[in-house]
Amino acid sequence: MGRPAWERHGVEMVADVAPFEEMKLRLLNGAHSAIAYAGQLLGHETVADAFADPLIHRFVKGLWRKSARTLSGDAGLKPDEYMARLADRFANPALRHRTAQIANDGSQKLPQRFINPLLERLDAGEDAPHLAAGVALWIAALADRGEPPAFTDPLDEALKAAIAKTTSPADTAAAVLQAARFDRVDRYLPAVIEACQRIADHGVSATLAHYARGDITQ
Repeated sequence: MGRPAWERHGVEMVADVAPFEEMKLRLLNGAHSAIAYAGQLLGHETVADAFADPLIHRFVKGLWRKSARTLSGDAGLKPDEYMARLADRFANPALRHRTAQIANDGSQKLPQRFINPLLERLDAGEDAPHLAAGVALWIAALADRGEPPAFTDPLDEALKAAIAKTTSPADTAAAVLQAARFDRVDRYLPAVIEACQRIADHGVSATLAHYARGDITQ
């Protein structure tokens, strides 16, 4: 009997789905997390509201460029087309995706979305400023979410305790990353600390502008 002609309706048949799943995690989900945490810090309720902010929009474009370079080059991926579709989706005000909801469970989501591509970039001898800044936005949003918290995490008890006992951006970054049980923290801690310090010294908007214009020293 064969199978339905799914390809007539936009379905792409591939031999290995893993590279496509990785592209989704790093481009769609990674951007979603960055938008959510930046949006929370800047008071944007929805993804569309946040993505309409020029600073967040430009930061996400830079994040996409860095993340796309970690994807398989021989799996038939079309990251440029995918990112264009994502930009249209994120900008759609009819999709009322709340930044607070997307911000939930960051300790479980960030390894696949930020930490793994960040490590791959660093291990390849390349920079990864936007990915490190994405982690820093999560840390800043954790510290700024108020009571009751706007979003939650399975490791909330440990994360709150880590934040409460620190007195500097560097100490907070180190404590939160250790509490989150992320792998190889020492490898990317300096880059995350640099972004956390910039947020503390200059604010979220100025930090996003710094990374968006490519004025990166690391």
